[in-house]
Amino acid sequence: MTAILSKDPAPLSAPELEIPAALQAIVSQCLEKSPEDRFSTAHDVALALRLLSEQAEMIRPQPGAEKPPRGLRRRLAVAGLAALVLVAAIIAGWNLLSRPHTKRQEAAQAQSVRVVVLPFENLGAAEDAYFAAGMTEEITSRLANVQGLGVISRTSAFGYNRRGKTVKQIGRDLGVDFVLEGSVRWERAPGRESRVRITPQLIRAADDTHIWSDRYEKVLSDVFAIQSEVAENAVKAMGVALLPREQATLKEVSTQDLEAYQLYLRGRELDSRGSNRKDLEGALQMYQDAVHRDPRFAQAFAGIARTNLLMYWEYFDRSRERLVKAREAAELAVQLRPDLAEVQTALGLYYYQGMLNYPKALDAFAAALRSQPNNTDALTGVGFVLRRQGRWLEATEKFSTVADLDPKNAARVYDVGLTSILAGRYADADRALVRALSLNPKYGEVYAERAWEQLLWHGDTDKAQAVLDEADRVAGLADDVGYITEIQLRISLCRRDYSGALRLLQAETRPAIDNQDGFWPISLLRGQVLRLAGQRSLARDSFEAARPDLEKRVLQAPGDHRLRRSLGIAYAGLGRREEAVREARLACDLLPASKDALQAVNCIWELAVVLTMADRPAEAIATLDDLLGHSGWWTPQVLRLDPTWDPLRPDPKFQALLAKYEVKQ
Repeated sequence: MTAILSKDPAPLSAPELEIPAALQAIVSQCLEKSPEDRFSTAHDVALALRLLSEQAEMIRPQPGAEKPPRGLRRRLAVAGLAALVLVAAIIAGWNLLSRPHTKRQEAAQAQSVRVVVLPFENLGAAEDAYFAAGMTEEITSRLANVQGLGVISRTSAFGYNRRGKTVKQIGRDLGVDFVLEGSVRWERAPGRESRVRITPQLIRAADDTHIWSDRYEKVLSDVFAIQSEVAENAVKAMGVALLPREQATLKEVSTQDLEAYQLYLRGRELDSRGSNRKDLEGALQMYQDAVHRDPRFAQAFAGIARTNLLMYWEYFDRSRERLVKAREAAELAVQLRPDLAEVQTALGLYYYQGMLNYPKALDAFAAALRSQPNNTDALTGVGFVLRRQGRWLEATEKFSTVADLDPKNAARVYDVGLTSILAGRYADADRALVRALSLNPKYGEVYAERAWEQLLWHGDTDKAQAVLDEADRVAGLADDVGYITEIQLRISLCRRDYSGALRLLQAETRPAIDNQDGFWPISLLRGQVLRLAGQRSLARDSFEAARPDLEKRVLQAPGDHRLRRSLGIAYAGLGRREEAVREARLACDLLPASKDALQAVNCIWELAVVLTMADRPAEAIATLDDLLGHSGWWTPQVLRLDPTWDPLRPDPKFQALLAKYEVKQ
């Protein structure tokens, strides 16, 4: 909460209270240039005004009390009228002042017709489900090219459970004016060409009125014409005018090769499942087979680029060859169809995930959005870039826009929560994370994030542990990359439960926690726990066990900041202080905040850990000051609990640091 709201409203006497001056202070705070210095929400403005009103109430004369002088009564009356006018003005114009880009987007969306294309029912063989899903996705994509339409993302449409719900309920849940649904049957018969039967229907959500329906039955080779007709007729039925360019776009064909098209659809079905390696490899193979049949299939090349990039980004394969393949596929896709949002987005992802070249990534995403202003993949890409640039508030707003277009996508709601934490908005983060879990109760990473947020915000290990206990009761919840284990370990240390931390590591079957945030061999983590527990000899053995493998990995991947950080900790645990600090500083140099503000947070944190272990308290405190000043990912609440920082506690500068960055509840 901002400064004006953080002070207790102590009763003031009439001469002490200057209502107009206080009102001016609120106005000035609303108009601050920096978003961080303004009120967070219209609710906060209203609260400030309510507090001001309560203060005014305190000086109102009670029955039987002596009335204030006439001049003061006049000033109070004028101030009261001014407050009423100001409340109306600020509340009405709040978002325009504080979030101009978001407000313009919301205004544009309010003028748009919003529609969701629910998954078309597969009436054919079970193995044809991918084909029905592909038809739905293709129609959705064509509609997204129409400027006057707000189209709910495929992810939310496919993930939405409509069982037992009326169209009115669907409209309310997804915030849409129309629902497009239907069925698909792919009929095969020996001796004749396969046929496709599609039955779409458009329903107005407000009154459950069927606006338009049709029945198409054609040979399989006419499937692209059917998709175009369905999209065009639906647009006309919704009363949206089509520009000539949009009309032409609706009729465009991806490929003339039906076999290539089916391979592409199978690839899309595989890579829509998530980012596990097996599915990515399967999708990549399908896309490659598709372009082998049709070397001009731009969308399939975009799929090749995307899957190669995910293999690289998720640390499944960090080879140079993987990046080269991604770049070649993305560039070829753009050469073939520069007008397609899908291929421009793939190019943007190459610059973002592959090169960390944020200006070029934003240019490519902007090109995608010129074709499809509500393309959630491109909008999400912009949010990712803003987050890596450390522009936490702008990134949060972008992800909020995406979540509006993709309301049932837990990953996008999670992005709102994660980025709100980085911005230090813990209440906003908690609401988003709770919502993400309501959408996907098996989303392990969200449990980990929410548990960590409880520590950051409240410094409450019981609340944090309760979140992970809840996760432990969820059947089928996966912790593939170790986020839950990582946070559980931190909670145990904050509780100084060293035995529990060691048991957790003993039960771990992975040789290391390996994800984007870091590479931590279990032996290294065990060494840190033993050292904090005062078992220095055993800790040294664990650090020594981790050292050779880390040194070998650093030789193989000298630019991997995660390995450098862990090697620095191992050296510090072995008393090799100069080498430890060198490695930790090199990690920060490899990935400075200007290159990746999100991961730089982890580099700076582990540099502070190494400096503390190396008995360099002044440098450690200065590093923590830098850390807390640039992100909400670490707070004094955690620093007070974590025994890692015990050597710094007697230092007055450390205590001053905690006071400087105190979390306002």
